[in-house]
Amino acid sequence: MVNPENKVFGCDDLRKEILSFFPKRCKHCHKKMNNLYKNSHKYYWKEDWKKSENGKMPGYCNWCVCYIFEYY
Repeated sequence: MVNPENKVFGCDDLRKEILSFFPKRCKHCHKKMNNLYKNSHKYYWKEDWKKSENGKMPGYCNWCVCYIFEYY
């Protein structure tokens, strides 16, 4: 049966576009991430750095990678 949901989510391009509006979350702490400080030095005093996605381990925030997993 063809319904509107199957038409929209059956198309890869539309699904990717719709899901891009949801913010990415860290796989460990589940906080929202941004991409401001993706490949940078440790700015542990900046909240934006803590919430940014890590460049070496995509899917995890900088804070979890450096201080939880102790990976530098």
